[in-house]
Amino acid sequence: MATLAISQIIENAGKLNTPEEKAQYLRDHDSETLRYILELAFYPGVKWELPEGAPPYKPTSYLDQEGRLYQEARTLPMYLLGNNPELGKVKREMLFIGLLETLFPKDAQLLIAVKDKKITDVDVDVINLAFPGLIPT
Repeated sequence: MATLAISQIIENAGKLNTPEEKAQYLRDHDSETLRYILELAFYPGVKWELPEGAPPYKPTSYLDQEGRLYQEARTLPMYLLGNNPELGKVKREMLFIGLLETLFPKDAQLLIAVKDKKITDVDVDVINLAFPGLIPT
């Protein structure tokens, strides 16, 4: 079975009818990376040290990049407020653009939405139904 991109999992869950169905779909595709992305999107204390909106990046034309975010998720803390202050604003933004350019295009769009706290396919209630206590309410 091919790896589903994190964006595909969240998007597919969002297409289901009830919160219970959405939560079950998330549980069926559970991974450390999925939970981490959901935390970054919805956890109240998470602040990104990047400007709002999409930076100027060129989506990858490479095929089969659906699994890339699973590998790159470990680098995401460097973009959060208070981490790696030695990077500097421009360097941090350039690294983020470089990351976006390696990801499955929908995952790049998802990561921008996560950063801007604009995920719409699932909400805190669905996430906590799937993974109790993941996001404080």
